[in-house]
Amino acid sequence: LRRREIHGGRAISVSTVQWSVAEKTATPTSVLEGFMWDKEKEVDMLRERVPLANLLSQVRAAVDTGRAPRSWTAPLAAARAAGKFAVVPECKRSEASTGAALRRRYDAGALASA
Repeated sequence: LRRREIHGGRAISVSTVQWSVAEKTATPTSVLEGFMWDKEKEVDMLRERVPLANLLSQVRAAVDTGRAPRSWTAPLAAARAAGKFAVVPECKRSEASTGAALRRRYDAGALASA
């Protein structure tokens, strides 16, 4: 997997200044690489929207509530102890091998409880 080129493009020189003009020539070589590039873009946009200092203060505030984090294994252990069958569902928007969209928008909670 390759990382996407952020500053790729052709170099332009004007006087003593040189910069790169972004060209959308790079294409992902696989669906997985395309997912990775899209996620990188999404993270970059979130970094611009929420500065690191704000994010850290939000995390500290969430940790300082005194509540213990929810365990995802506890319901599985309880089902096993009761002799019941437990399922961990996977909700996907698209098929990883082909990139074909399975579902554009969905409510994961509603699908999991269905």
